[in-house]
Amino acid sequence: MSESQDIQELRNVLLVAKKYFKDNRNTLKMAERLLSEMVDKSFEFIKHDIDIPDIRFTHEELFQLVWPKAKSPDKAPSTIRNYRPQLIDLLEDDSSLSQFMIKSGCEYLLDFNTDDVKGGAKTTHGLILKSSAQIQTHKASNVVSYKVVRLPKPTWWMKSLMKIELEGRNSFWFIFVAVLCVLSIALVPYFVFKGSASGLSAGLLLGVIIVVASSLLYKIYDLMERGVSKSPDIFTPFRIRNLFFVTTRKPKDESEATRPKVIELLAFEGRCGSCGDDLFIEKSREFKGRYVGRCAIAPQEHVFSFDHITKTGKCLR
Repeated sequence: MSESQDIQELRNVLLVAKKYFKDNRNTLKMAERLLSEMVDKSFEFIKHDIDIPDIRFTHEELFQLVWPKAKSPDKAPSTIRNYRPQLIDLLEDDSSLSQFMIKSGCEYLLDFNTDDVKGGAKTTHGLILKSSAQIQTHKASNVVSYKVVRLPKPTWWMKSLMKIELEGRNSFWFIFVAVLCVLSIALVPYFVFKGSASGLSAGLLLGVIIVVASSLLYKIYDLMERGVSKSPDIFTPFRIRNLFFVTTRKPKDESEATRPKVIELLAFEGRCGSCGDDLFIEKSREFKGRYVGRCAIAPQEHVFSFDHITKTGKCLR
């Protein structure tokens, strides 16, 4: 599995698969039960922020998902190997599960992936995303896809900003920070003209306050106006590109009637639709302040739009 995978898309696809198996729970055969358990466990791992390459299952772990009370776990390798062809068939493009995903609007389908390792290491299995010919035929050739990638080892203070639901107290704190920024910008000149703050150190301190408050207020405005805002450089870990604060909706949950807005800190990556090189996402004056994806080797010629909701972009030039 060398190609990077979109963690959000995998979560969405697994959620659709969970619904499919729930709707058909009374008619599931043994291979479908095994796949259903893999879907549930993989979804649970993602909810606990485990990255896709680490969502793997050994023969014994898969065996325990369906037969937790089995007294002969030594049969696990042969049992899982026997079911493997059926699991692959269940995820073919023309299978009922895949067709259900396509009708549900999924951008990708599920695939059963096996790492046949050598040298004594255990063989592992996992569910990954795959493109579908049926889905790709509906996409224009000049459309690029962006992926959300997991941040490597985010610091503790970054984790608190990675997902903020705008409801209840969180909405209050968000508004409070914006008001505090406005007051800081307004009161600093007042203290300066009144003479309450004097001297070089006081001037530098007030200057830092007004710069930080102005920058933060601009980020909040940018986020509310466009739904996306480039994260400050201080938030960006080494070698991470295209890190943004974005507004989305909370993922669908049958237990909730409404879906509140969510602010997330996400890293995106994309490939140029013309030459296949990396895309850098930046705000462009040429396109009236919109965020666009520019090719790393032809930034003036290969330019694409950036939609953080659909994670697609159309050719702009």
